[in-house]
Amino acid sequence: MRQTITQQTATRQDKPVEISVLINSIYYFLSHVFILHIDGKYRLVVLLNNRLLCDRVYNTGKGAKIAFTKLYQEKAWDENVKATWTIFYPPNKPWLDKKVKIVNKSAKG
Repeated sequence: MRQTITQQTATRQDKPVEISVLINSIYYFLSHVFILHIDGKYRLVVLLNNRLLCDRVYNTGKGAKIAFTKLYQEKAWDENVKATWTIFYPPNKPWLDKKVKIVNKSAKG
């Protein structure tokens, strides 16, 4: 069973949550791909049409990015596509709340 992300944890003020978003997720035929940096861990979340495809935790951001490539490179529309990530930044709260709701719904199911 996946661990849920609490709204309080996702928005707490002492250690702001940061995300890195896969800019070219459409090239992998995916809706949203992001890495949530929370509590010193990096959580790779992959969504397709509001369905959770992947929710895995890694010790480093680099590890999460490498894991994404290993898991999804064959799904890219072209073999030369390289994953392009944003820097880690504090996300828009309403956007993150919607994504957290999807992750948590899948964790319960």
